[in-house]
Amino acid sequence: MLDNAHGLVKRLSVLTTTGSRHTHTERKGWVMPMVHPWHSVKQEVRHDNTTCKTGNNIEDDNRREGTGNKPLCKECEHLNRQGK
Repeated sequence: MLDNAHGLVKRLSVLTTTGSRHTHTERKGWVMPMVHPWHSVKQEVRHDNTTCKTGNNIEDDNRREGTGNKPLCKECEHLNRQGK
C-alpha cells in the first residue's frame, strides 16, 4: 500500500521459503520505501537504507550500484528493523 501524500509504504507480512525452512516475518507500520542497494569498492558490506551514515559517506568515485555480493551493513540492518 502506498500513502502518496507522504511517500510511505505500508509493510506487509512476508513468507520466505528457503529449502525446507519457512520463515514468517510480521512487519507492521509505515516505513520509507526500500531503495536499490549500493556498496563501496573499499568496504566489505552493501547498503540499502538512505539514513545509514556509513553508506552515505561513500565517496562518489568508490560508490557502485548493486549488492556487490556483499552482506548487508549492520547499521542498515539495525535501521531497517527499526523502520527508519
